[in-house]
Amino acid sequence: MDGVNGFLNSSGSPVTTLLISSNIAVLMLCFLSQAFSSFILNDIAYVPSQIIQRPWTAITYPLAYPDASANGLMNLLFGGYIFYMFGGSLERGWGTRLYATFLAIVTLITSLAVLCGTLIFRVELPLYSIFIPGACACVAFCGLQPNQPMSFWFIPLQAKYFALIIAVITWLNYGRSNWAYGLFACAGLLISHLYVVYGRSWNRPSHRTAGSNRRPDLYVNRPAPKRFATKRPLDGSPEPSGPFDVFGKIRARQQQKRLERLMKNSGYRDPLSGWKDDNDKRN
Repeated sequence: MDGVNGFLNSSGSPVTTLLISSNIAVLMLCFLSQAFSSFILNDIAYVPSQIIQRPWTAITYPLAYPDASANGLMNLLFGGYIFYMFGGSLERGWGTRLYATFLAIVTLITSLAVLCGTLIFRVELPLYSIFIPGACACVAFCGLQPNQPMSFWFIPLQAKYFALIIAVITWLNYGRSNWAYGLFACAGLLISHLYVVYGRSWNRPSHRTAGSNRRPDLYVNRPAPKRFATKRPLDGSPEPSGPFDVFGKIRARQQQKRLERLMKNSGYRDPLSGWKDDNDKRN
């Protein structure tokens, strides 16, 4: 039991690790057993027309991934990567309890919205896997850091545009039969955006009312105060702004190597570390 707890807490995001591990385990078992796959589809995955018989599936569907095909494996890899990057960051920033509550709420809201879409349009698609929670976590993270640079298939873009791409993918994925039905499947994404913009982040200076003395909420990768934002690399370029700023990290690494070569060529000797220049021509 201690080994399981250590594995879940190793990355600082036990809920995210648990959901990803559950999807991988279920996918492997469904590949080995058709009976287990039928059990997952009937009792864990969410089917709107069976909400009365199996109401618990409205909240359990992120635990299951019964699609053992090659296409299903690729979808799980993409969805798991998105969920790990954005969901893990949110969980470490918000704390496990608040993060788990957030996931439960957006999961349940999506289930109810899809049920309304089924009743209106007579179209039904089952919900399963961590795709919906991962998309909601992505939208929430990008709502907190809308201008943070990141890359999508090695194409640099800001976080707000990446969230828009994820929303379009969600709409297309669930709107294959009816485009309006796909909008109902995006209800959790809308709630996620409204929550971080007007729920947790309403007390930013632009939204704060006069006389309010509320303490600021917790932000993911909140930027340092301006009085500490004066450090810049040797070429004057900005520092990496977050974990997704790949080009910024490469630039910072190049600047670090330049500084190391400069210190080495200067013949500087550090008395604390014991390092000395081994080139006799400079001694």
